Amino acid sequence: MLRLIRWCRALVYLAISLTGACWLRRTRGDHLALYGYYGAADDSPIRNIGDNAILISMLEQMQSIDIPKLIFVFDKEGKYATYGEEYQIHAPGWRRLMVWLPIIARTRVFIMGGGGMLQDYTGGGGTTSFLCALNLLFRLAGRKIMWYSSGIGPLASRKARQCTGWAARAATMITVRDSRSRELLEELGVPACKVVATTDPTFGLLPPVKNTIPTKEEIIRRVGLSVLPFYRVSGIDPTGDRRIVEEYRKFIRYLANRNIQVTLVAFDNSQDRQICENILTGNHVQNVNIAGIGTSPQDMLRVYQNCDAVLAMRLHSLIFGLIAGVPTGAVIYHPKVRALVNKFQLERYACELGEMTAEHLMGILQALGEDQAAYRERMAPLVAAERELLRQNDAILRQLIGADDGDAA
Repeated sequence: MLRLIRWCRALVYLAISLTGACWLRRTRGDHLALYGYYGAADDSPIRNIGDNAILISMLEQMQSIDIPKLIFVFDKEGKYATYGEEYQIHAPGWRRLMVWLPIIARTRVFIMGGGGMLQDYTGGGGTTSFLCALNLLFRLAGRKIMWYSSGIGPLASRKARQCTGWAARAATMITVRDSRSRELLEELGVPACKVVATTDPTFGLLPPVKNTIPTKEEIIRRVGLSVLPFYRVSGIDPTGDRRIVEEYRKFIRYLANRNIQVTLVAFDNSQDRQICENILTGNHVQNVNIAGIGTSPQDMLRVYQNCDAVLAMRLHSLIFGLIAGVPTGAVIYHPKVRALVNKFQLERYACELGEMTAEHLMGILQALGEDQAAYRERMAPLVAAERELLRQNDAILRQLIGADDGDAA
């Protein structure tokens, strides 16, 4: 009975929101509205460095465009008031849709992304329903919609696939961060002419100027390890992270015996930090520290620059290593990481999470040490090419800003 009441209430809120959106077709906005999983302050317990790096890179890219005023709609708690006007939506849900009506009234182009918002691989299945409704609201109000270098999928459930397909068809233009996302949208019936493959917005970040010149010797003395509690986050097996912790502990002991300094990198203030602390618990070794707590994206790039090699799990951790010019290997836990590994031909320096052992990690580290100079030389032009791909977002956004409202369809 309680569930029925909740569904009826949700339908009432949805009906009010849709009616309001249709009425808003009579209005004309002059703002850009940005919505994504960014916005948490650096010291917030829910802050993710990769998500905030996406926002910073998007804003830097937009500096070359004569854009209208900005409205920030943050899914996460935080402040970016220095960038312009700000609205905060903390918890996506049907009841919150009505809060969007005054935002829609002032919006000319709604920008969703970047990042992997539409997926149900690591939870978030309910989010696809909300994002579908949100896109339909903006479409009914006659607003233009741009998905900005988004990652799509994996989509395991039928509901998530349907909602993503409906949302994509409501969008005016879509840019995705990899060909895998584009192919998935085409499977869902989205016209190919509407989807453009670019790259992850984080590639737009420029690394800080480094005062030291990379050594040509093949000796690795400082290693960065980016770790993610995948099994707990995904809900697949809450106990699965125990094996990860043990293998990393063993790997760190190997490194300690070789006098190699280790930096555990926490991209997320809560999830990553906890597993990093678990790895250190009972592992009585020297030269190990945790970086990333309360750290900005630029400061994290400096952490990477101070490493001779990095072994990354998170997608943005891998991208940060590539941007910083540091030989970086990958532990593949998600198809998006595998896509980037294949794109940059990093198979020699990668292993699957399910097969990861301390011995695998030592092998990857040895390969990175042997190939340091060649790795840097090969990656630099590839990273530059990714930055060029991001320019397509600027061209599409300029077109949407300048188009008449009648062109939104």
